[in-house]
Amino acid sequence: MTGTHTDLDGFDILDPEVQQCPHLYYSAMRDSCPVFPTEAAGTEFYLISRHEDVMQVLMDPETFSSKFGRSGLPPSEEAIRRLAEVQKELGAYRRRDTLLTVDPPEHTRYRKLVSRAFTSRAIAELEPFIRNLSNDLIGRFLPAGRCEFVEEFAVPLPVATIARALNVPGDRLEDFKRWSDDAIAGTGRHLTVDEQVECEKSIIEFQHYFAEQLDQRRAEPRNDILTNLVQARIDVQEDPDLPDEPLSTEEILSILQQILVAGNETTTKLLAEAMLLLSDRPEIWNQLQTDPTMAGRVVEESLRLSSPTQGMWRIATRDVDVA
Repeated sequence: MTGTHTDLDGFDILDPEVQQCPHLYYSAMRDSCPVFPTEAAGTEFYLISRHEDVMQVLMDPETFSSKFGRSGLPPSEEAIRRLAEVQKELGAYRRRDTLLTVDPPEHTRYRKLVSRAFTSRAIAELEPFIRNLSNDLIGRFLPAGRCEFVEEFAVPLPVATIARALNVPGDRLEDFKRWSDDAIAGTGRHLTVDEQVECEKSIIEFQHYFAEQLDQRRAEPRNDILTNLVQARIDVQEDPDLPDEPLSTEEILSILQQILVAGNETTTKLLAEAMLLLSDRPEIWNQLQTDPTMAGRVVEESLRLSSPTQGMWRIATRDVDVA
């Protein structure tokens, strides 16, 4: 897209062309319609574009709830029927709302628990692996003097890192990546019913793999994140004298699926977007090579300009005015 302004006639946030370059549309919304009514897959909703309005929404979970389920857009009746058939046939675990799809105080409890599972020691132990893997990936394409950056670096680095953190063996990396892709396949685009069914099969495969791993950790604990989650206890009681409860398998599977996506897909997109931004700004690239301490600022600015997550769903629990 070129130019400095665009109108919003026929604007579709899920249009692939819009997703490729949304900034002019964002600017147009902020200028002319900061609370923009739109529709996708038969569902009406609003796009909130101004910073102060976005903060109003995010800071008021009682009015703007995160309990939107697996997606902000409901599936069709045919999809509901076929998905239920697949879930019954393959023995799907019940989906539990945990991190992304709950509000405080439940969200706070889950977040604290997961933070404790990802101890500073566990994260620090990953650093040598990440450095060695990065050098290895670069070494593979360095002699050629060029690379397909996403395929050869931005995808394998986070996939292998998260897999390492969760003790997934190397021969399951392709499955690990497929599970991640299928878990968010409907984000940012419409899926056919057949596509939804295939993604559901993949997610159930993910569930069964990790459910078996969790059973192993219960029987034979290890010094790893899965064991930390199995042994974690969450305060769900009103009476402080009652004992805290362990997470259920369904809760841990929900958390693991979100970790898989958050640590994998978003990192791939950030790496790709940062490289694209740097390639368009050779002077910044040269400064970064001269002064590697700029890396933190480059990452933060890349996140600001090209965030891997372009929006979040919220459901209004009451009539409310915004903007």
